[in-house]
Amino acid sequence: MQQIATEIFREYDIRGQYPLKLNESTTQQIGKALGSEILAAKQDRCYVAWDGRLSSPSLRDALVSGIISTGCDVYLIGAAPTAAAFCAIKQSQQSCAMITGSHNPKQDNGIKIAVAGTPRSGEDITVLLSRIQLQLFEEGQGNIHQAPEVFEQYQSQLKQNFKLKRPLKIVLDAGNGIGGPTALSALKNMGADVIAIACEVDGNFPLHHPDPAKSKNLTWLKQAVLEHQADFGIALDGDADRLGVVDDRGNMILPDRLSLLFVEDILKKQPGATIIFDVKCTDVLSDFIQQQGGIANMIATGHTSMKKAIRETSAPFATELSGHILFNDEHGLGVDDGIYAGLRLCQLISEQPHSLSQRLNAFPNPVSTEEIQLPVKDSEKFSIMGLIQSHGFKDHDTFTIDGVRIQFDHGWALVRASNTTPCLTLRFEASTQDHLDTIQFHVMEELHRIIPNLAENQ
Repeated sequence: MQQIATEIFREYDIRGQYPLKLNESTTQQIGKALGSEILAAKQDRCYVAWDGRLSSPSLRDALVSGIISTGCDVYLIGAAPTAAAFCAIKQSQQSCAMITGSHNPKQDNGIKIAVAGTPRSGEDITVLLSRIQLQLFEEGQGNIHQAPEVFEQYQSQLKQNFKLKRPLKIVLDAGNGIGGPTALSALKNMGADVIAIACEVDGNFPLHHPDPAKSKNLTWLKQAVLEHQADFGIALDGDADRLGVVDDRGNMILPDRLSLLFVEDILKKQPGATIIFDVKCTDVLSDFIQQQGGIANMIATGHTSMKKAIRETSAPFATELSGHILFNDEHGLGVDDGIYAGLRLCQLISEQPHSLSQRLNAFPNPVSTEEIQLPVKDSEKFSIMGLIQSHGFKDHDTFTIDGVRIQFDHGWALVRASNTTPCLTLRFEASTQDHLDTIQFHVMEELHRIIPNLAENQ
């Protein structure tokens, strides 16, 4: 057996550089482990979909080969957004594997997994690694079936219940990811006038990196919104489960701030409901939820954490700063989906005469940063974070559900270990720029006190 790169088995999924870390041999072993886990869960099938990355078809073939070698059947959905696969298994409590590198660079790829309707994360991901290391696989002969109806059903759901109340001009930048054709069709179906950017699927990502959480990747979207005097712009990541937005003035709207509109709408319809958000989100969101009579529930970052919290609370809505937005209300899909969230935004804005920027101006607007990545060695990031949690920021109130979130008089800071990249992730928010600068300086000073050689990791 080829040596397995254990570091590709991450908190939320399996992900690594192709073919150095994740290749066909490794993926076949993963398929054997996954098929064995599915059979152990008293099921007999796995739905498989894949994104538009250049390596995805060959990794699909390797994964399928491994799964059917256990006696588990495979149902091929086709090339589709991640939400198409997870919607299907959520409704039927089946198992699935989505081959995708998400927002990672083009040389990366990965696999998102659910067994018996539950997304796998954390220790459940390492169970697959343990099976591989022990070569503990079931043996049999499964069959391969075509299941294009799963993708067709998902596309049909996107086109239901969405009609604009007034005309909107929308710019869509799909980043050449797998969601482009689906999102373009759904927006046009609801009546939007759409200006398309990078909506053709291309695993080379020729225009820009498919990560809408980074403002530099929204440059083309901002320009097009202003040039065409559009109502706003929508951006998707590589597998279309995350949303980025630019308002009518060309400003990047971070997902936690955008979610204020969704929360306002949902709490009007479901008073007292629980709203879920991750530790990176603005204080404005939690304050607003409570002001509106809702229950604010802060959780650890990660789409699997979000889905777990949804199952436990039956909350109608969950959001996180990276752009994973999940609607679990009457018409929601119950999975995080950038396309669906974009359609909900279009409908919401069309219901009133005010622009997106005008709607958001009604809320407090503290000064905040995007996510700041501080590179560290992948093998050391959690140890570094453990030291920071144990020895740092003793003079402040802190929350440690995911890294450490530090409360200051005029704002807050977050330091956490990224689960997907070799870095610490930082974010800051304050009432003024001066306060933000002061908080950032204090936090960096404290980090270098605890880890004197931190700069050497960069």
